[in-house]
Amino acid sequence: MKSFAELVTRLEDATDDAQRIDALCAYWSAVPAADAAWALRLLAGRGIGRRLEPGALREATCRAAGIEPWLFDACVDASGDWAETVAHTLPPAARPIDEPLAHWLGCELSAYEDAEPGVNAAQALRRCAVLDTMSRELLLRLLLGRWRRLASDALLQRSLSRHAGVDGRLLALRWPAWLHPRARPDASRWTALLRSEPACDAERVLPHPFAPVEMIDGDAAAIAARLGDASQWVVHEWWGGERAQLVRRDAGCACWPARDGERSLVPAAQAAQAASGLPPDTVVEGEWAQAGGPAGQSPPGAAPRWMFRISDVLELAGRDLRALPALQRVAAARELACRALLLAGTPQQVDDWFALGTRWAGGRSHGVDALRLMRRAAAYGTPRALFDWRTPAWRATVLLQSAEHVADADGQACIELGLALWNRRPADHAAVQRALAAAQTGERLAAASAQLVPIAKLRVAARQGGNDDDPLGAGWSDWLREATVQRFGPVRWLRVQRACEIAFDAAVPTRRRRSGIELRGARFLRWCDGVDAAAVDDLPSLHERVRIDRS
Repeated sequence: MKSFAELVTRLEDATDDAQRIDALCAYWSAVPAADAAWALRLLAGRGIGRRLEPGALREATCRAAGIEPWLFDACVDASGDWAETVAHTLPPAARPIDEPLAHWLGCELSAYEDAEPGVNAAQALRRCAVLDTMSRELLLRLLLGRWRRLASDALLQRSLSRHAGVDGRLLALRWPAWLHPRARPDASRWTALLRSEPACDAERVLPHPFAPVEMIDGDAAAIAARLGDASQWVVHEWWGGERAQLVRRDAGCACWPARDGERSLVPAAQAAQAASGLPPDTVVEGEWAQAGGPAGQSPPGAAPRWMFRISDVLELAGRDLRALPALQRVAAARELACRALLLAGTPQQVDDWFALGTRWAGGRSHGVDALRLMRRAAAYGTPRALFDWRTPAWRATVLLQSAEHVADADGQACIELGLALWNRRPADHAAVQRALAAAQTGERLAAASAQLVPIAKLRVAARQGGNDDDPLGAGWSDWLREATVQRFGPVRWLRVQRACEIAFDAAVPTRRRRSGIELRGARFLRWCDGVDAAAVDDLPSLHERVRIDRS
């Protein structure tokens, strides 16, 4: 367990993916297969559930350490972590022992099931008495149910691919079965996960490596200065769907998303049906978009219907087309789409960047997320031959309503901000104060009155240094503590008094939110401390400015 605790510390202290992969590879090489199997499951965010009650642990710790409960509570408030507080409050172990991680999780964990809270707390402290401080903190974090993932699936798969020399695409295909809730980690499943050869027909239906796409912003002049002659490019409208490859082989059909380590959003049956119309030994690339108009909204309670739009052909009837110029591959894609009864992309020849920019200025208003630019004469995978020209982002001024400390997909600490705006413009100052008070207490106002409605939740990286280094500005942490009105677990409900400016890529209608719209790609820009609460945006003005398509 000590080696796993040291790995956790290295991952938390790492500043880039290279350091995390080095730490993971060193751990995979140093521990037995059974320990590595359990560690992989924990690192992917699959904990063991809550086995300890904080109240019982607090009482047992105060008795063991001989301190008053108020002092323990003060230490928890200062550190913000129960596991860390208990680990440092207990007396140090005279002779720390180091048991294999698989032994403790596989054998001793059953002793915490169906026992009284006081019994579990006493047993946990007896185990902590023979562990070093790092192992104690790890053990208590697991038992309290406060374990969080420390690495994304893609990062874990990259480390395993480097450690065992196995194709990353095979790991991605085996990943869902490995993380199944009922699957128990052990040495045999670890060996099967790292097998370098395909184990079944499904593992023989693999995609080609995806070509890198670069994001570019700016007006037509900036694009012209960077990309040169417009006549050398082909343009596709990109609807912000899921980029993927459809593969058909003799062994079967498969859909592979471009996001490493993640499963496709499209049900397997729909993907297999779309790929079944392709000729054998064919690989095409494109995007999945929901049917039903640019907004892609399905009726309430109905499963979303997906449609695949072909933009490129990488292999056709066993012939590798990746070395051909993009213009020829695009023509083959349109012809293949007609034969396979799939949607074809909308390639356009570009003559002038400024004319394209004029047509593209209102792209977001009719659902287009970006223009995909392909260099006409470039082979597939050529560097700097594939770009996404994104439209200028919309902006809005909103009010901060809540904050929560969370972890992102890579296990890095983030702050999730809950933002709101007015459903209609308040009539006077009294209406503003009434709505702010209702937002803080949860009181429901009349439907005809002005009130705040949630509009988005966005994540900002938590600070890495002192308070002055916080991405949300100097003094953010102190202000957050002072502005907290209520706490619901990790969620802080705040005094609604601070405005901020956000940017977003698109606004689409939805029935899941009170505001009726959902912001895509929302991101924090800056605080607007001089803006009064009554002056932030309201839904009617946002609808008018963004021109949300509700067809």
